[in-house]
Amino acid sequence: MRFLRVDRSRCTGCRVCEYACALAKEGEANPAWSRIRVQRPQVLRRSTLVCLQCKQPRCMEACPSGAIRREGDQIRVDAQLCDRCGACVVACDRLFLPPHGPVLMCDQCGACVPYCPEDALAVTTPEALRRSREEG
Repeated sequence: MRFLRVDRSRCTGCRVCEYACALAKEGEANPAWSRIRVQRPQVLRRSTLVCLQCKQPRCMEACPSGAIRREGDQIRVDAQLCDRCGACVVACDRLFLPPHGPVLMCDQCGACVPYCPEDALAVTTPEALRRSREEG
């Protein structure tokens, strides 16, 4: 399983990852289409939101159309089944409802990683992430 890791200590909130993601996924450098989001609730506070690939995903439980489902060991959105009801977005703040089209969820592809100027992003595995937390 691939997992996108965000090093909060390195992230400056520049939002380059949002543009890179949207460009890779939609062919347009528009953060409204990004599957990763940087939020700044206060001037000196920021958070980078990316799907955590939960073991028991609230978004999947909330989805009435069955558009969010497990494919192997990853959680995915089936764009054909998504009716834009927004129930998954209410259940989890790491999914995003764009101006039109299906809900957006990070698929852990890592297209944003090489564009992060602070090296705050990396594609890893849950096991490697767990080991690094235990060591640090």
